[in-house]
Amino acid sequence: MRYVFGPVPSRRLGFSLGIDMVPYKTCTFDCVYCECGKTTVHETTRRQHFESIGPVLDEIEMVLSSGRRIDYITLGGSGEPTLNVQCGELIKEVKARTDIPVAVLTNGSLMPDEKVFRELLLADLVIPSLDASLQEPFETVNRPVSGILAAEVADAISRFVRASRGQMWLEVLIVAGMNDADEHIEALADTIRHIDPLHVQVGTVERPGTEDWAEPVSEPRLAQICSTLGPRAVMIGGPSRDLAGDSTENMTERLLALITRRPCTIDDIESAVGGKRPVLLGKLEELKHAGKVNRFEHKDKTFYIGSRE
Repeated sequence: MRYVFGPVPSRRLGFSLGIDMVPYKTCTFDCVYCECGKTTVHETTRRQHFESIGPVLDEIEMVLSSGRRIDYITLGGSGEPTLNVQCGELIKEVKARTDIPVAVLTNGSLMPDEKVFRELLLADLVIPSLDASLQEPFETVNRPVSGILAAEVADAISRFVRASRGQMWLEVLIVAGMNDADEHIEALADTIRHIDPLHVQVGTVERPGTEDWAEPVSEPRLAQICSTLGPRAVMIGGPSRDLAGDSTENMTERLLALITRRPCTIDDIESAVGGKRPVLLGKLEELKHAGKVNRFEHKDKTFYIGSRE
């Protein structure tokens, strides 16, 4: 499938059916930790009409008809979903077809735009990221398009909590030496108190990303940061281990859909795709020889990523 991937087990959303509705790495940010790689040609704040949503809906209906477990239908993928001008229309069309809740994973950068704001109100769950509320660490970690201000993004997220009938969770990612200083965390804690999200999910660098030098903070430091960010802040990390994958039908398709979007360890793949580890390793080796998968080492772990050539 071109636009839809999964459903895959998510540590936050159960079994999530992902929708990738913008071209690869079309984003307003070029985050140092992004698992999808650098934002180069497609770094923009201009919303565009990429393609008709008809084929997207066709793929969603195909998965819905399979009877596989789906807890959320999630707009996210390998870019910023709100850059697609049909984001709101797609949410409405999905909700007209199923009672499964719709979630949107967004970096929050376009939420100050009133049209984007109203479109996101249609979703059942919105999870914006806010890695810093001060402009300096915001620019250092997220490397936004010029003109995007952390204070304006935070204000829009705060207004959204008060306007939405759905849920809003906040995601924070900490990078060692970049947004983890005490003054950065204290300022972010003040902002989070003002926003008042239902949950605050705090993580650090786990997989290879845009920059090899982007490093995680230690687990004790992450726990300390969570404590400072308030009682609703919890540490997140690692793949879900309590969710079994669905049947092995279309295993290759599901595997490639997963690792083409971000590098994964065999633990990640086993959790998300299902199937026995020897079978998965054999399939990965087969795909590697076919030139469809690359394997590499990073910080003493082996990762697999789909080839985009």
